Amino acid sequence: MRNKVSSINRLLVLVLLLLLGCNIYSQDTAKKQYALITDLPDSVKMISSVKMLFEGIKVYEDSKINIKELLKAKDGLIVLISNPQNIRSIRKVVHEYTRLGGTIFMDIRIFSALNNISIKTVQMKDILVSKETKITSGYKKGHSIRYNAQGKLLVFNEIKDKSISVLAKSDNDDVVLIQQKKAQGNIVAADVISLQEPQYEKDSENKYLFVVNTLGNGSKYGKSYSHRYHYYELVDLMKDIEKEFSNVKIVDEGKVSGGYSMYSMNIGNPFGKGIMIFSATHGNEWENAYGLVNFIKHVASNQDQTIIDLNEYHLKIIPVLNPYGYQNMTRQNGNKVDLNRNGDYCWDNYSGVDRQNYYPGAYDWKGYQAYSEPEIQILRKIIKDENYFAMLDIHGNPSGTGYNKWMGVARTTKNDALSKGELFRNIFNESVKGRYILWQEREKLVTPFLIEKVKYEEMKPTIINSLCNDKYGYIVEVLCGYLSTEFIVMQSDITSEICIAFCKSIIPSKE
Repeated sequence: MRNKVSSINRLLVLVLLLLLGCNIYSQDTAKKQYALITDLPDSVKMISSVKMLFEGIKVYEDSKINIKELLKAKDGLIVLISNPQNIRSIRKVVHEYTRLGGTIFMDIRIFSALNNISIKTVQMKDILVSKETKITSGYKKGHSIRYNAQGKLLVFNEIKDKSISVLAKSDNDDVVLIQQKKAQGNIVAADVISLQEPQYEKDSENKYLFVVNTLGNGSKYGKSYSHRYHYYELVDLMKDIEKEFSNVKIVDEGKVSGGYSMYSMNIGNPFGKGIMIFSATHGNEWENAYGLVNFIKHVASNQDQTIIDLNEYHLKIIPVLNPYGYQNMTRQNGNKVDLNRNGDYCWDNYSGVDRQNYYPGAYDWKGYQAYSEPEIQILRKIIKDENYFAMLDIHGNPSGTGYNKWMGVARTTKNDALSKGELFRNIFNESVKGRYILWQEREKLVTPFLIEKVKYEEMKPTIINSLCNDKYGYIVEVLCGYLSTEFIVMQSDITSEICIAFCKSIIPSKE
């Protein structure tokens, strides 16, 4: 009888948590109203990509425009015309839409035709931000954005109109991205048609960056960095945040492999219930460290009680669990051990992905004994000595669906951890919906970047399986694998959103 009651209670908890995820923590669920005017056929992949980013968008052929209907699309208008020979109807739409205060994103071809500004094709690799705005969200002036069509892009020859602001240029000072004040509204323009669809490591990941930042659910927490920091440069950045915000405390957690020190960032009530988040367990999955630094700075600067009540909870962030691996771009630590296989859960039976070649330095070498590595010893001691009830380990993987769109739940966790994981996923997906799409290595087409699966971790000696006994424990894979900071805005934005969703899902609602 007791087991039956317990099962019913668990079911009720799951239903309540899912309802919370759909109602309390979601963004405004009112349908946004967008419109697209285009001369591109439906078979063009760009049309399906725009539909993915702007759910429910109404598509109008450039020769069959119903202006009265189109003006109902109050949240934004996209104009993608590849051959703007007959622009009379488009001109009327632009006039009426901006007169009512609307915002339009249009391809450079139609903008040049409407404004009699000449354009040309040039070779380029990156573009440089000229002005920091919502449209270039996350990027600082002078920082570069990868945005090309395999080296060729349409740009403006010269801008003389004072109503037009230049937002980004090429290395050769060609104008790439502009914003125009028009009547009561705005127009943003750049070449998007020339670019291939967003594809991992094809320099096209940012194809829709400006479109989404202008009209949709754009980047909120992403931040650009001019270069990939050396480990102690990153530590200095953490210490700068400590100087800026008195509620942030940096702790030297101790020496680890390679002679490095491991540092944590701490905020909140040190005697309260603790939440721990760490990343770069595998040092070559380095990008998430920047997202964690961004996240704690956001918490410190906003003291957003909807994320975490700092009077009641303590938050410990370890941006780099594996300093040696981070510095040397290796998966393993300085002792050639995969830290995420060095716990004691199923350690005896684990024999690696390649049993014939399993030795120090192998892909997932577990070490000569469980908890042999100083990094894991430190983590184990922190969890034992302090009052932590939840842990999140953020990893990265470039491969594709099934690898970096999933969440793992610790095998040793609390009974309701799987249902809270579903809530965690729902909050994250709702927050980033319509922001990033990508065609990854093992995928057949462009898909949204969302967490697709929540499942129990495999029977491996991973950190969360080994250290989350009766605590909430999760591992999440996100996009990584780049050698520079070219796409760090996207990755740090995703990581920050994951941290926010984790805190909101794991902390009981006071309502």
